[in-house]
Amino acid sequence: MKKVMCLLAIMFMIANTSAQTRVIAHRGFWKTQGSAQNSITSLLKADSIGCYGSEFDVWLTKDNGLVVSHDGIIQGHKVEESTLKELTGLWLANGECVPSLKELLETAKRKTSLKLVLELKAHSKPEREIKAVEEIVSMIKKMGTDPSGSHKHSCILSERGLISTTTERIG
Repeated sequence: MKKVMCLLAIMFMIANTSAQTRVIAHRGFWKTQGSAQNSITSLLKADSIGCYGSEFDVWLTKDNGLVVSHDGIIQGHKVEESTLKELTGLWLANGECVPSLKELLETAKRKTSLKLVLELKAHSKPEREIKAVEEIVSMIKKMGTDPSGSHKHSCILSERGLISTTTERIG
């Protein structure tokens, strides 16, 4: 009976280890000194505390650039009516500039081991979201990165639901 109980305990521990909870930082680890939500610093800080991943929000600009921001208005500038250059020239609360998606992906690839969770924010028109998905997938292919870390399946979600999915590695 002891052997059976020990075997059951070992099996339980093995099953428990493979299904451990993993922490994903929402907008990075930004509620800490020197950080701001959706900033490069919040991404690096999420990695420094051992997070499994980091979620961030993406918008398509007027000139079809991709900027990282939770809100559709940054310091009075409507994201969809502003250029990427205008928005990345604005300062976040921690003193760094609003990051472009390219800058965030490059930093994540070079300096972190994080899995990335990209949330496409709801745009003014579904067509703008489709354009954003096309630009995101194109950028990921060019950079050789896959934000989800998945080798078999990747998808891009928006607040409206599933927009794009692929069954092969896009990186």
